[in-house]
Amino acid sequence: MFEAHFQTFEEPEAGVALTARLAALREELARRKLTGFVIPRADQQQNEYVAPSEERLAWLTGFTGSAGLAVVLAHEAAVFVDGRYTIQAAKQVDAKAWAVESLIDPPPENWVSAHLKAGDRLGFDPWLHTFAAAERLSAACAKAGAELVAVDSNPVDAIWQDRPQPPARPRRRARPATCRRH
Repeated sequence: MFEAHFQTFEEPEAGVALTARLAALREELARRKLTGFVIPRADQQQNEYVAPSEERLAWLTGFTGSAGLAVVLAHEAAVFVDGRYTIQAAKQVDAKAWAVESLIDPPPENWVSAHLKAGDRLGFDPWLHTFAAAERLSAACAKAGAELVAVDSNPVDAIWQDRPQPPARPRRRARPATCRRH
């Protein structure tokens, strides 16, 4: 009938695997002539629950919370989480590779405008951001003299070798019970 979805607190791969993933993403960004990339916890439909094939944030950072965003630049990276996940993020994310920052106050756009330089190119997957979020990122880039660049294909997907297959088809909803008159 209905399938329950629960947030997982299982520890994802850590250490060497996550460090290698971050390095591979940086190489892919350099190949694409991007200074950085924004990775939200989102799918194309902006669902609250995303399929395993859409868990780019968890795969890259180790953070498994249901709300978050990461920004990877050539020499620094940050994971943005709301107050519910501060302790969880501190346990799951490698503090040597990632700064853990607030998702709300101040918002990630403040970090972006403070860490980008004039001429930088910050990539984003337009399918994974709302129009309003893209506008905020664009304004943050402009403030730094940088450019927000919509990518044709997600660089995280390009390096995620063992990515789970997307769902084959939408789940069927149970039919409502019908009443029969006698």
